[in-house]
Amino acid sequence: MRRLFVMGATKPGYFKRHLRAIHVLADLFDEIYYQYADYNDNIPFDLPENVIPLPLKINRKDFKSAKRIAFEKEIINMVREYGQDYLYAFNFLRFFPFKPFTIPNKVIFETAEYYPAGVLYPIESYVVGKLKEWFLMPIHMRMLEIVDGIVATVPRDVFPWNKVVSHFYERFNVFYIPNFSSLRIKPIKERDQVICFGATRKIDIKKMESVFLPFVRAGYRVKLIGHDCGMYDKLPSYITCVGYVPYSDYVKLLSRCAFSVMEQNYPGYFPNLNMIWTIPHKFFDSLGAGTPVIVSEKYVPMSTLVRKYDVGIVLPQSGEITEGLIEDSLGRYDIYLGNIEKNQGKFVWNKEKEKRYKYFLIRVYKL
Repeated sequence: MRRLFVMGATKPGYFKRHLRAIHVLADLFDEIYYQYADYNDNIPFDLPENVIPLPLKINRKDFKSAKRIAFEKEIINMVREYGQDYLYAFNFLRFFPFKPFTIPNKVIFETAEYYPAGVLYPIESYVVGKLKEWFLMPIHMRMLEIVDGIVATVPRDVFPWNKVVSHFYERFNVFYIPNFSSLRIKPIKERDQVICFGATRKIDIKKMESVFLPFVRAGYRVKLIGHDCGMYDKLPSYITCVGYVPYSDYVKLLSRCAFSVMEQNYPGYFPNLNMIWTIPHKFFDSLGAGTPVIVSEKYVPMSTLVRKYDVGIVLPQSGEITEGLIEDSLGRYDIYLGNIEKNQGKFVWNKEKEKRYKYFLIRVYKL
């Protein structure tokens, strides 16, 4: 009997990317044991019949306490019990980064980050960031070296300057899967006069005013989707906050928005190079929903794709948004919608992408 242990570590069980992988893995293994963090979010999600959920309760406030160490030790015990043969890791353990990878016969590590300094965020300054990079780089490299395969979310050419990634694809067995949208909605012309911002972390509203207010003056409102609205003491009158909604409803909400904002200005998280150089779920979800995006050119991979396919607005690094820029973008709106419809398949998960992913899994696990 083929048994696989899936280690979500501190990630909750309902992550779109995790569930997509598990549904593919369920076709290849007889039993899958899925460990994930239970934060009492009460968010339902479906698992295949041969997947046994192993939730571990933890409070987000415990991340910087001794309870985090006990939490990670419990995960290591689970790997020993259920993962002697095969392990699929969505994350690593902060205090025991190597241990889970040394127990199974075959390990695949799915990493969303390439820049180690971002692991111990917030990065308070350039100096602190460089110190964290110096400390974490050897750990990061060692993790990549001891696993059998790596699933990456960022393409090779994103980090041409990073010494970790300069020979990444030559040295390691890497398969690239962006954060594709799981749903596809044909672009519609009838839209609400709303620009949307999807995220789960609290954002710095004051810093976002440079993006929001020019559109507000042009007659738009702002909608925050997926936020814990209780994080904000008071929101400006032009902002509506929508709490967590199921993924399908989230994509439908995006499909009604005029634009979707890609800015990642979180309090205390900047400058975080992982945010600058990676492509978040909401980018693909927005285009999968048929909605043009607004992205600053400082986010190189996203702005490159937006320019390449002409599917939205690229803002200057200065953050200045002129009336002329908005007017020009609104005049091109039908072009954006047509280009999204023409290229939508590039941003959405489908059977062909699943087939390539499954072949990688079979090859690395030697099934």
